[in-house]
Amino acid sequence: MQGINGTIFAYGVTSSGKTHTMHGDQRSPGIIPLAVKDAFGIIQETLNREFLLRVSYLEIYNEVVNDLLNPAGKNLRIREDLQGTFVEGIKEEVVLSPTHVLSLIAAGEDSREQPLL
Repeated sequence: MQGINGTIFAYGVTSSGKTHTMHGDQRSPGIIPLAVKDAFGIIQETLNREFLLRVSYLEIYNEVVNDLLNPAGKNLRIREDLQGTFVEGIKEEVVLSPTHVLSLIAAGEDSREQPLL
C-alpha cells in the first residue's frame, strides 16, 4: 500500500489446485478474496491518504497472454520500459469496493481458456 504494484501469480499443471488456492470457497477463502479484503481494510483505516486501485486480470495459457477483462485482448505482449514490466494493451479497471473487484474477477472467469469446472 506504499504505491507499489502487486501481482498474484499461480503456476502449475492442470488440476493441481491453482484455482482453488486463488479463489477458495465460502468456508475457506483463497488468496484473491483475502488480498482484496486486506487492501480495502487498510484503505478504510488510512484517513490521511487517497488511494487509486486498478485491477487487471490475465491468463497465460500455452505461452499466450490473454486479457480476461477484455475478450478482444488476445495474445498480448509483455513489455519493459524505464518504469518497469507491463502487458501492452491490458485493460485496467478502477475499482471502488471489494464487491467491485470480485465481480470483475468473476466476469473474467468466462474468458479463460481453461474454464472452471
